[in-house]
Amino acid sequence: MECLSSGAMFGNFKDSFGYSNLNSSRLSKIDFESSLFNGVVLSYWDNIIGPRLGHLWLQCEEKCTEDSVKYVVTHNLNGELTRQAPPNAVDTKIFIIKERGLVFSSYIFTGISKGAGETLYSLSLLLPFSALKEYMQYQELVDVRMKLLVAKFRVLQEKDLLTSIPNFSKYLPSLVGMVSSLHLHGLSSMFSVSKLQLIS
Repeated sequence: MECLSSGAMFGNFKDSFGYSNLNSSRLSKIDFESSLFNGVVLSYWDNIIGPRLGHLWLQCEEKCTEDSVKYVVTHNLNGELTRQAPPNAVDTKIFIIKERGLVFSSYIFTGISKGAGETLYSLSLLLPFSALKEYMQYQELVDVRMKLLVAKFRVLQEKDLLTSIPNFSKYLPSLVGMVSSLHLHGLSSMFSVSKLQLIS
């Protein structure tokens, strides 16, 4: 399937929260062709504006629409402002929006925001409603990998906030590749997620 260039995709991504147009600093292309996912969205809470888009990873606009991205950004941090959790905690929430044909699994955590110190972040996996049943078979394994990725992102933020997202982008293909392999070949009945957690 032919995809739009990164400059053309979401050229008018604006909403009532005043998001800037997406450009190369907020948009990365990644191959989701054999994966269950349509995209990955990083969002965060701004004390003045509210929920904001941090970064978007996708392959094609056709699979991850502007409307879906806006919905994820504006809904996945709802009710989280009063969150009381240890600094390193990662909370998982699954949103099933059948009428939109959308499912997103969000990982809520505390990160660093430019000029605002610590703030709430969410890293969300977007998939079509039709893939929900299959995704639930792999959810426990995906949770383990996603929480490891969140830990990596936090470390990258502490090292250099400006380069944290470009460097984090290098780790996402491994997650996508794992899910693609599961999607194509299935999960062995002999595989133990609990053992993976111990090894990690």
